[in-house]
Amino acid sequence: MGGLAKDFSRISFLPPSPVFTGGTYIFPLLTVDVNFDRAMDTGVLPSLASFEIILDGVPETPSLLLWVDGDTLRLTISGPATVSLVVRLLTQDSNLRSAAGTFARAPQSVTIL
Repeated sequence: MGGLAKDFSRISFLPPSPVFTGGTYIFPLLTVDVNFDRAMDTGVLPSLASFEIILDGVPETPSLLLWVDGDTLRLTISGPATVSLVVRLLTQDSNLRSAAGTFARAPQSVTIL
């Protein structure tokens, strides 16, 4: 009896990697909230050096990171943005992972302004 065998060697059994879905610029606080598409492991913080914020065309490293809730990471920036604001994940960081254990892949970015 012949049949088609399914090749399970090509099927990923891990959930998809987290990706940025958007963000919010909170002007008076000089912070940026970055949203992910799934629940994240908030028990650890990624490295500041894993991120770059391009503030009106000038790249900088955030000065502080903290989890707001299960899918929102808050980054503190040095000054107000007037023209453009982009948050980039430069390198894969083992402390930036979903609650299911998958890592956010780099590079990825989200444009806020």
